Amino acid sequence: MAKAGSQFEDFIGALHRRMTVLRAVECVGLGVLAGCAICLVLMPVLIWRGQGAGGLGIGAVGLGTFGGMIGAWIARTVENVRRHAS
Repeated sequence: MAKAGSQFEDFIGALHRRMTVLRAVECVGLGVLAGCAICLVLMPVLIWRGQGAGGLGIGAVGLGTFGGMIGAWIARTVENVRRHAS
């Protein structure tokens, strides 16, 4: 029979993993938002000049996604360093 403390620790571990994934998805979403903001500014200029804007859109959103993933990874690393330092 499992101890009550063990079930509680399993629950806390599962909750921590879920919140970590949620925080990573949030950072990626903010990166996509930043990419869309860049597109919002630059796409009208490209359309006005008669150039294609699809590549810029895909590139900016892709870079925003990549930047969000890097930001989530850095935030996770800093969180671990702070937790183990104290």
